[in-house]
Amino acid sequence: MTYRVRTTRRSEADAERVYWWIAKHEKQPLEALRWLDGLQGAIDTLREHPLRCPLAPEGVFFGLEVRQRLFHRHRVLFIVEGDEVVVLHVRHGSRLPAKEEELGSGET
Repeated sequence: MTYRVRTTRRSEADAERVYWWIAKHEKQPLEALRWLDGLQGAIDTLREHPLRCPLAPEGVFFGLEVRQRLFHRHRVLFIVEGDEVVVLHVRHGSRLPAKEEELGSGET
C-alpha cells in the first residue's frame, strides 16, 4: 500500500526554522539546503511502510499513535490516518517531548 503524505503548516514552519538556523548560526547555507532536501527525502519515505517507524513518547500524552522518523539529529513526528500520513512536527532530538500545542491539530 502506498500512503499519501501531507505536511502541516506547523511542520513546514519547523523545517524552515531549522534551515535558517543552520544557514545563519553555522554559516553553512549550502549545508542548510542539503539538510532541507534530505528532510524532504526522509518524509517521502513515509509513503511506503510508515508503520515501520517506532512510536514516539508524545503519543502517551495524547492518546494517539504518534510515530517518529529520525533524520540526523531531528525527529519527524507524524500520525497515520487511514491511507494518509500526516507530518505534525519536526523537532530536535535533544529537546523534551512535544507538548500538545506543538503537535497541532493536523491542520494543513
